Amino acid sequence: MSELTESLFSNKELRRELEEIDESCPNEISHGYQHAINVIENIKKLAKLLEIDETTTDYLIIAGYLHDLGQKEGKKDHTIRSSKRAEKYLPEEMDKKWKQKILSSILHHHEHQNIKELSLFEHILLFADKLDVTKVRQNKKYTSKNNQDNYIETIEEVNFKIEGKNFIVEIIKNKENNLKEWDYFKKMEERVIEFANKINKTGKIIEKVE
Repeated sequence: MSELTESLFSNKELRRELEEIDESCPNEISHGYQHAINVIENIKKLAKLLEIDETTTDYLIIAGYLHDLGQKEGKKDHTIRSSKRAEKYLPEEMDKKWKQKILSSILHHHEHQNIKELSLFEHILLFADKLDVTKVRQNKKYTSKNNQDNYIETIEEVNFKIEGKNFIVEIIKNKENNLKEWDYFKKMEERVIEFANKINKTGKIIEKVE
């Protein structure tokens, strides 16, 4: 882990800003500190699987930690706010190429159009964000409103692997249910296919109960 990454993780002002997102945001699932940590774990898994070099992985981790700073004021236009706020935590002397990659990935992590034009760096952050679907993402103030909300409570872990031409997302659940009935599943499936295409693989989702 680089000195920059360590300094960001130890920055009390940044930590407090991330924690305040969940305190002020009406979302029922975390977009603050816990979500950032979850996204980083996904980034690490993907980087290892794809044999991403240490330097690139480190900058991806930084992007993951800073990517949702704009959620404090809500979802609309949050990527623009997030990118601007992230910039203040990146040192002026930082390599401009990497700074631009980090800020661009944050700006596009909620991309809905022209996703094929994104770089692999940007795709990894977007995908790691969208696949944060385990129960530990629940906001501490979370309360279930309907059966749809209960699906996230059953997901213990999400893993990634490559088998031949297939990029596989393995979802570990704590009880039997059909995730295809979950309203978020279609969006998740689309993201899996998009990411698999980016690395020239076929995307698949496998569910397991443990």
